[in-house]
Amino acid sequence: MNRRANQGSGVERLDSKDAAAYMPLFASSLARRGKSPATVSDYSRDARKFMQYLQQHRLELAYLDRSALERYCQHLYDEHNNSSNSVRRKVFGIRQFFDFLCAKRVIAANPFQAFALPRYIDKPNNAYRQIDFENIIAFLHANKRRRQLAMLYLLAYEGIKASELTALRWQDFLPTKQGAVLRIGGPRARVIELQQETTKALFAYRGKFSSRGATTNKTGMIFSGVRGPQRQELTRHGLKFLLTNLAQQTGSAPISCEKLRNHAIAFQFAQKQSAAAVMAHLGLRRVGRIIANQQVPKGTC
Repeated sequence: MNRRANQGSGVERLDSKDAAAYMPLFASSLARRGKSPATVSDYSRDARKFMQYLQQHRLELAYLDRSALERYCQHLYDEHNNSSNSVRRKVFGIRQFFDFLCAKRVIAANPFQAFALPRYIDKPNNAYRQIDFENIIAFLHANKRRRQLAMLYLLAYEGIKASELTALRWQDFLPTKQGAVLRIGGPRARVIELQQETTKALFAYRGKFSSRGATTNKTGMIFSGVRGPQRQELTRHGLKFLLTNLAQQTGSAPISCEKLRNHAIAFQFAQKQSAAAVMAHLGLRRVGRIIANQQVPKGTC
């Protein structure tokens, strides 16, 4: 690898192609730190795209400064129509990659370390409208789509993340005398008590699943990506496609996991839950998001 110390920036003269060669090791280090597969994929992709940007604009790591980083953020805003929150996440992922290179002593300093992240913007009104939600629920009931009903209640009532939903196994669904609880793994592992509608939907889906032969799904996953004997795990992209298709079939507003998660916050508050209880239920860390959503948006739960 071509390296030459640069005293001005504290970053060695490392070609972006050489830096990209560390990507698999970076992904492995994230996994060892307990990051979810979705986070590993996002951070790796964001770092890889930044390396490609450097190559396309003939920028060298040794000469990266604040203005170069600001131009990249503006590039994300202008050419990719990213929101402030999306740019914030991408910059954070890139900064993690440069931290990794520093830890491996590939570079002497992280040029992103002193670069302020874009401000996080809470979106209390970005919740799925209750009228659209009720239309979709009615459609799923009428067409006996138990699998999608279970998914929708988990997303819109319990507020679990897409990465948490795709990782669920039947052994995580635990019936109780009062109903059922769900064991959620990952970085924000927790056990939550399910709403009555969610519990009924999962029981109905499991009954249909068992009647068709649960042995076809050797992984024990609750939600598979494809039908038939060769069942695979449901991916986040598969879930996104499913929700998009569902909105089109019902003529409803576009559905996203973020909107359903905000719907869940509003729903939990409507059930007279405290802010602390909602944070624990959804595995939230930002108090600001809870405070912003305590005023339930008009037209939601």
